[in-house]
Amino acid sequence: MSLTSLRFLLLVILCASPLAVRGEEVLSYVFDRAVSDNDVRHEYFWRVIHEALEVTRPEYGDYNLKSSRLTHEQHRMQALEHGLSDINLTIAPYRPELDGRLIVVHIPVDRGMLGYRVLLIRKAEQERFDKIKKGEDLRGLHFGSLESWVAGQILRRADLEVVDGTSYEGLFRMLAGKRFDALDRGAVEIVPEYEHYGAELPDIAIEQHVALHYPMGDYLWFTNTDEGRRRAERLELGLNRMIANGSLQKMFDEEFGDALRRLDFVHRRIIELPDPFADPQSSLVNPSFWYRPGDSGKPLSSR
Repeated sequence: MSLTSLRFLLLVILCASPLAVRGEEVLSYVFDRAVSDNDVRHEYFWRVIHEALEVTRPEYGDYNLKSSRLTHEQHRMQALEHGLSDINLTIAPYRPELDGRLIVVHIPVDRGMLGYRVLLIRKAEQERFDKIKKGEDLRGLHFGSLESWVAGQILRRADLEVVDGTSYEGLFRMLAGKRFDALDRGAVEIVPEYEHYGAELPDIAIEQHVALHYPMGDYLWFTNTDEGRRRAERLELGLNRMIANGSLQKMFDEEFGDALRRLDFVHRRIIELPDPFADPQSSLVNPSFWYRPGDSGKPLSSR
């Protein structure tokens, strides 16, 4: 066979392969990375998304990963569903009413850490929280939240009092201003938030002995289109590959290990709350998806 014929044969094979067809279309992933300059909650997710795209290059080829910013956090899911901004990918807890209207990858990217909640309180009131031993002891407290946050809805379903704020940053000032008693934050959120806002608001503190828990994680959501489906398929493959090769666990430990040790979960009294919004698929599929402080042998919860 001549060199020219061989080159032609190789060209035919490459053009016929699914990898080459996929490689011709370079999809853009536009992620709402932050809602303000002080919001660093999504940096970990950005890195996970980037790595999931990298480990799927053999099947899908190149990609464009871009960041965007929404001016108001409550608009995130509406913007994604109705095309009100340039984002086509976001991170949010599972919401059953949106499953189908949007495409969700049923893997908690944060290993369920969003469901482990630690309280920001006013420093002078720690003694009040020392008395909390069980769920009933939370009655009488007022918790801050945003109307769109699933966390606030879960607290309301548990018959707890919730005060809605109008902005993410405003919640910290409302706490310092005694508009409510506690702001429950995800374990992976609270340390950087406290380090930032505590400098401005010295009266707030991380509560020392109590944590709340409900089965909630952060998931990747996509527009319900053919392109959205391809984006979701690629990142689902990438996440599963990262779980299998240990890289997701490594990134999780590097990002959150120090904060988890600082919060000392194995010695906190963890109060379980029901989550009516839990994802029925990922909560049953694979226990390795989920972080559990009780793996150390310490008691996991107190009801």
